[in-house]
Order: sequence, then structure tokens, then C-alpha cells
Amino acid sequence: MTPNDLNIQVGEIPAAGRVIEGELPPDWLRDSLLPAYTGSTPVAIKLEVRGLNDTVFVEGVATATLNFKCSRTMVDATTEIEATFSELYLPEGRHGANLSEGIDADAFDEGHLYAIVDNKIDLAGLIKEELVLAQDPYPRVEGAVPGDDSLPVWTNDQVEVDPRWAALSKLKLD
Repeated sequence: MTPNDLNIQVGEIPAAGRVIEGELPPDWLRDSLLPAYTGSTPVAIKLEVRGLNDTVFVEGVATATLNFKCSRTMVDATTEIEATFSELYLPEGRHGANLSEGIDADAFDEGHLYAIVDNKIDLAGLIKEELVLAQDPYPRVEGAVPGDDSLPVWTNDQVEVDPRWAALSKLKLD
């Protein structure tokens, strides 16, 4: 799969919908990773794209395995993030759509609606946004035990304090 596969011509979406499935290289996500992370495996994507009158409904899942340094112990680790999403694409300049009785797109925050531009939709922005939201800004390894020569960078537990930081325990916060 290439990033171009995520640019869909609306007129080419079959009446029954279209399934898009594949992997994108880890570098594709690089600009969308929070500072704590680096990509380690391809981004797996599975989407279903359906036309609804003059709108397009997209639902799917994207997963990626990321490397990170634990914010508590500074231990290198990996995590898998998964983003499950469903979004509505409206024609450019339109801010509402009555899809069926009981579902009114005016109820959506218009800042979160995606646009059909020049009869095309670009799914890359949607997928990257959802994967950014799936990232913990301060990742940590659950149950990680620091090595013999290191102590946690921060913790709520009572632990032996690195002597270089011992003077801070005398601070009183008002």
C-alpha cells in the first residue's frame, strides 16, 4: 500500500462500499508521532468507505507498534497503539447533512467534519489524527523495575532518593 491509495475519488466508490486494507511504512507516521515515540513497524490499516447520498462515511482501524523511552524509568520499550474511528466527509463548504431520521450532522462539531474537495477525499489526515490521539504523551512501562544502577525519574511511591536530589525534599510548597 502507498500513501496515494488513501486519496479516493468519490465517484469511484462502489455502491456497496470499498474496503482498503494494507500497510504503510513506519516513516509515513514519523511527522505525527509525539516526541516520546519512534515508529518500529509498518502502520496496518483497514478501512471501509461508503457513499451516503452526497457524503462519504469512513470507518476503520489503524494500528502501529512504537518504540518509546518510559517516562518513569527511562527504560526502552515498545507499545502497540490502535485507533478505531468513524468519520463523515461532507462536500466542501457544507456544514450540515441530514443522513436519515434521528441522525443530523449539524449535531457534529463542524471542526471535526472532513471535506470532500474536488470530488476526492484524503484519508491520510484522518488516520494520522486518530493515531496521534491514541498516543500517551507520557508513556510508561507498567511494572517496570529500574536497573540496579538507576532510580525512577518520578514516582508517587516512597523510594530511596538519588542523593543529588535529596535537598529538594526539604522544599515546602504553600
